[in-house]
Amino acid sequence: MNYTLLLDAETTIEVYLTTKDNYTGSVSVYVDGGSENMAVLNDGRYVVRISDIPAHKLAEKHALT
Repeated sequence: MNYTLLLDAETTIEVYLTTKDNYTGSVSVYVDGGSENMAVLNDGRYVVRISDIPAHKLAEKHALT
């Protein structure tokens, strides 16, 4: 798992996920207990974006399952 932090006008945390080799099942991600939109990149990785985080809340923890 890799992650990035984009500090623009609206802060977004991006989490990049990969599956194990030869995995053929589905992939679901939940952020803080709710389902999250996920995109598949051209290289096969998945990206989950946690968007619109105010600067004063950047220290808050988010649970990804």
